[in-house]
Parts: sequence; structure tokens; C-alpha cells
Amino acid sequence: MASIAPTDAEPDSPTLRFVSEHAAAPSVPHQRRPSGRFERSGRVSREDALPILIAGRDRVSRAEVLDTLSETMGPDAAFEQAETFSEVLLRAPASRMVVLSGELDGIPLESLRRMLAHRHPDLPVATLDARTQHAGAGAHS
Repeated sequence: MASIAPTDAEPDSPTLRFVSEHAAAPSVPHQRRPSGRFERSGRVSREDALPILIAGRDRVSRAEVLDTLSETMGPDAAFEQAETFSEVLLRAPASRMVVLSGELDGIPLESLRRMLAHRHPDLPVATLDARTQHAGAGAHS
């Protein structure tokens, strides 16, 4: 490592003085963590801070999806709700993901999913129709 220091002969002209790395670097003991452990940092990433947008015309279906996701994702997850397609278009860019819980403005789920995927290719879009889930669960009982 090199540093610039003035000499006594010419105070205005700098000279190079070589310093060994051991003398320049502070001595800080390096602690290694066990490689088999996974620790979540206390910091929240920007993506984790973004809300999950639950969208659907039916308030009851949105509430059921919200309850299911809240149990799955834990207490730190943030959620927002939208009941029209224009609300979804407005809020989707500021969301971590969009979960469609039913149709919006008469547009079928699959069409909504395709439109959002086309407008926001990096945004995850899932469809969880609560009515379909309950019908499927009842058929298997």
C-alpha cells in the first residue's frame, strides 16, 4: 500500500512512502459461522417490504385468501386488497406479487393473469379462487 507524504526538503511536493499491508490494515479477528446454519438477517429487503396484492371482486373470497396467506406467510407479511382491475393496474408495480382471488370487472382469472404478466413480466401473479378450493376440497372428502 502506498501513501503520499510531504518531505522536509520540499514541503509542497508529495513523495510516496511504502507501507506494508500488515501495518496498514487493522487487525480484526475473523469469525466464521458454521456452514450448516441459515440465519435470517434482521434487515428487511426492499422486496420483503412490498405488500402482496390480493385482487378479486368478491370481498368474502378475498378475505378467505387473505386468511390463508396470512397463516402461510407469517405476521410480518403486508397485504393490500383491490376489487377492480384499474386498482390492480395502479397498485401492481408497487407490490411483491399479485394474488387473484376471483374475477375482476367480468374478466376471467386466466385473462387477468395473462394481462398482468404481459404488463409486468417480472411480477409474480398467482390465481387462488377460494370457491374453487372449497369445491375441490369437498369433492375429496
